[in-house]
Amino acid sequence: MPVVHPSATVRFGDIEGTEIVGLASPSRGSAELSAWRLRLEAGVSSPAHALDHEEVFVVLAGRVQMTCGAIVEEAEAGGALIAPTGTELVLHNPGPEPFEAIACAPAAIRATVAGDTFAPPWAA
Repeated sequence: MPVVHPSATVRFGDIEGTEIVGLASPSRGSAELSAWRLRLEAGVSSPAHALDHEEVFVVLAGRVQMTCGAIVEEAEAGGALIAPTGTELVLHNPGPEPFEAIACAPAAIRATVAGDTFAPPWAA
């Protein structure tokens, strides 16, 4: 039974105001699911991207808006947000505090950003 200790997590922070901490994934012992912690500082947005599997965000702190086409949904601490497949979306923290969530998706998830399709490194 794999256990991922805090000292063994991997941090991803290539985008200003964004932190992703890889928790569970195939490279960390999970065969079917991936989970990571996401933090967006106030005012920060994700790049526009589309997914080939659902992604679920369990909101731990703050709030987040997800824009899919003309639809904007908002979730806050204690709730959850489900990102659909095949539709370009953007996550945005309207502030004033950081947004934090645990995100989960199938281990095989792939994202498309600006025409490039890839397995997110925190989910691989």
